[in-house]
Order: sequence, then C-alpha cells, then structure tokens
Amino acid sequence: MYLLLVVIVYIIFAYYFVDWKNWKKYYPTIQFFIICNLLYNVIFIIIPYGDIMP
Repeated sequence: MYLLLVVIVYIIFAYYFVDWKNWKKYYPTIQFFIICNLLYNVIFIIIPYGDIMP
C-alpha cells in the first residue's frame, strides 16, 4: 500500500514539475542510469554482494 502511494505521488510530481518539452536533452542521462542499474543488477545476481566484501 505504501509503495502504491509513493508511486502515485511521484507520478503527480513528475506531471507538474518536469520540463516535458526538453526531454530529448536529458535522454542520454536517463539511458545511462538505466544501463548502470541493469548492469548492477546483473552483476550482483551472478555474484552476491556478501561474497565480494568480507
């Protein structure tokens, strides 16, 4: 329930405060964060974090 509330508030804030006309200017940054997040998830699914750090 809490997660649903947070997502709804986030969408409302994005609708009102994001500069939607210039989204293409920020698109490479968005892609960078998505790729880094996916890479992080793939690495730590294969190698658990506890095995790397003692």
